Amino acid sequence: MTLASVVPSAEVASVADTVVAAGTVVADTSVAAIAILVAVEVTVMVVVAIGMDTVVVAGLVVHTMAAMGAIGVAVLVDYS
Repeated sequence: MTLASVVPSAEVASVADTVVAAGTVVADTSVAAIAILVAVEVTVMVVVAIGMDTVVVAGLVVHTMAAMGAIGVAVLVDYS
C-alpha cells in the first residue's frame, strides 16, 4: 500500500503547495528580519563612530585650550 493509494494525488499536491508557500513566507520573513538587523547594526556602528570622533575632537579642543592657558600663564609670569 502506497501513499498514492490512500490519499488522492490532488490532495498531496495541495499539501505540497501549501508547505512550499509557507516555507517561502518563512524564508522571505527571515531575510527581511536579517536585513533589518544588519541595518540597525550599521546604524549603531555609525553612531558609535560619530561619538568616538566627537570625543576625539573634544579632547583636542581641551588640549588646545590647556595649551593656550599655559601660554597665557607664561606670558603673565614673564610680564609680572
